[in-house]
Amino acid sequence: MDRGKYVRTEEGYSNLIKPYFSNFTLIISSDMLRIPYHQIMFYMKH
Repeated sequence: MDRGKYVRTEEGYSNLIKPYFSNFTLIISSDMLRIPYHQIMFYMKH
């Protein structure tokens, strides 16, 4: 079970995408449901 050891920040997720996509937008949302959570969405272009 993951105990927070592999939790990434916004910068951490961006660093994963940078080698493959030069143009991307990262959006963090936490208000789409009533339960507490965070959803990260990437919009990428080559």
